Amino acid sequence: GRAGLLRQLGLSVGAGICLFLMLLQRGVAMIALVVGVLLVVWAGMDGRGMRAWLRLALFALVIPLLIAQPPVRAYDSWVRRHDAHRLNSGLPGFIARGWCPESGGEYCARYEQLDQATPASEKTGAMLRLIGSQIRHNPRAVCLGFPVLKTAKLFLVGYASNLEESLLVHRADMLPFAQGWRRAAAPLFLGFAVWGCLMLARRPGIHGEWLPVVVAPLVTWGACVFFGETSPRYSIFCQPFLALLGALAIAPSPSAPADGQTVALPWKNVVLRAGFVVGVIAIPLGGLAGAARLMPSQYFYGDLEQGWTVSEGGRVEAGSLRPFEATLNMEAGVSSIRAEWLCADAKRRAGRLSFYLLNVSPEARRLDLVVSVGGGKSVTLPLSAVALPHYVEVEGEASCEALQLELKSLDALTQPARVSLGYAGVRLAD
Repeated sequence: GRAGLLRQLGLSVGAGICLFLMLLQRGVAMIALVVGVLLVVWAGMDGRGMRAWLRLALFALVIPLLIAQPPVRAYDSWVRRHDAHRLNSGLPGFIARGWCPESGGEYCARYEQLDQATPASEKTGAMLRLIGSQIRHNPRAVCLGFPVLKTAKLFLVGYASNLEESLLVHRADMLPFAQGWRRAAAPLFLGFAVWGCLMLARRPGIHGEWLPVVVAPLVTWGACVFFGETSPRYSIFCQPFLALLGALAIAPSPSAPADGQTVALPWKNVVLRAGFVVGVIAIPLGGLAGAARLMPSQYFYGDLEQGWTVSEGGRVEAGSLRPFEATLNMEAGVSSIRAEWLCADAKRRAGRLSFYLLNVSPEARRLDLVVSVGGGKSVTLPLSAVALPHYVEVEGEASCEALQLELKSLDALTQPARVSLGYAGVRLAD
């Protein structure tokens, strides 16, 4: 009736306002939209009829999007007009920061610095190259360890609150009790949630009323584990749904039917379904790792742990984030050193080679860095005036096979000097 139509319209308007607010935060809106689309598609497969399904799609998706999109587009246009420096790439940078093995898939300051130092036109490509390079050079860490590690962090409830830090600052007597509550609550809460999932998995048939409770944390898990950073603080998006699943674990079990047949599915079926899900996840990850190994090296950052030749008085060490960073050391008592890095699988073709200056020691501020590629035109950078990290791009007129570096000063150094660089990539000419 009319009252029901007005109620549905009011809910759609409310959903549109919420979607607008979530779109301002970007990531949350994408998760909500994916969940909404999946639920609407599932409703269409539930045999409700085309007319009822179209009405559901209209009120659940179309009207909220029509309400939210115009103001968001206007806001984005305003941001673009005033974002003169464009310090970050947005979503590509957020995804890349979650693919750093050294940070365990959490926020990586180095990757954000690279995002800020990269020219605006190159930001998206540089961040995507970071992801591909990790898959190519560290496949075991990012394709095997990451899904497990980031899943554990995402569902580590209770570890993102600053309550204990506040108690510690004020030296409160409640601090040991707060720590004990957290350590006891996390396994208890997660244990009930896991048991609720198992009980739901053993129920025969498909229970539509529980579908949103299961789909929402699953989509959040997929988004955070594979398309972004992961941290215990993000578990807040999953906790309401985990609480509902935990309540299912302590709810009375459904009684057996009159014919005496058991309601629960065998554990064997549950294990087989779980194995199928793991396989569905593992196959694409394995395919990504294999494809990255087969692609030409020009699409990835180079391995700076090998391929170096250094003159007397200098040496190269591995950097912090491997194998994409290296540290060039210059000994005391010398006034210049030369180093050359050969790009693996590089072809003798013209193009550009870029890298980042990451850090320099105080003594290195007295030096000039001379950079050339393939013996071509050189570029001189006075390290005393360079803001770090600094993006360097040099043209190789005939070849991009070799990166030549020279550190020099007017007088011999009295102390050793260090220059850190990384993320060398080649872009061949068409």
